[in-house]
Amino acid sequence: MLHFNKERQADDSDQSDSNENKRRGIESENQGVHIPDLQSSMDSLERKGFWTLKCSDQDVDSSGLTEKDNVWKVLNDLYEETPEMFQFPPSQWNPSKNGYAMIQCHTPIDSDENFILKIANIIREKIDFPYPLYYFSNDNMEEYVTTYLHTPNGEFYKKEDKAWIYVC
Repeated sequence: MLHFNKERQADDSDQSDSNENKRRGIESENQGVHIPDLQSSMDSLERKGFWTLKCSDQDVDSSGLTEKDNVWKVLNDLYEETPEMFQFPPSQWNPSKNGYAMIQCHTPIDSDENFILKIANIIREKIDFPYPLYYFSNDNMEEYVTTYLHTPNGEFYKKEDKAWIYVC
C-alpha cells in the first residue's frame, strides 16, 4: 500500500498468473456491482465520471518521486492489471497549481452507486490517501458536478440539494 504524509491540509474543493489471479479475486468480489462489458470496443466506452485525488507535485519522497507520481503509478497499475474495473488510464485535470495537481480516475458509468463506491474502495486499499476523494459526473453533458465524496475512513456520501447525505 502506498502511504502519504498527512501534514498537508485537505482542500475542499509468475506475472501473468498473478495478474489473472488478481482479476479473478476482484471479479468474485463484485457480485451485485455492474461492470461494463469489455467485449465491446474500448473506443465505444465513454468517460462518464471520475474520482479526483489532489496530489502534491513538489514534495519529493526518498525514492525521488512526488505524491502525484506515486498516485499516478498506482492508478496506472490498476488500469493495466484490472481492466474490468479500471477501464481508463489516469489523467491529469489541470496543470499544476499552487504545488498541487488533480489526478483523475475515470469510470464508464456514473449512475451505479455500487460500482462508483467499489472503485473508491479499491483506490483506498491501494493508496493510503489521507484526504477526501471527490467524484464528478457529467449530468448535463456540459459541465461536471461533484456528486460523491469518499472520506479517508471509508464513509461514502452523495450530494443532494447542495448537502452531503451519508450513504454508507
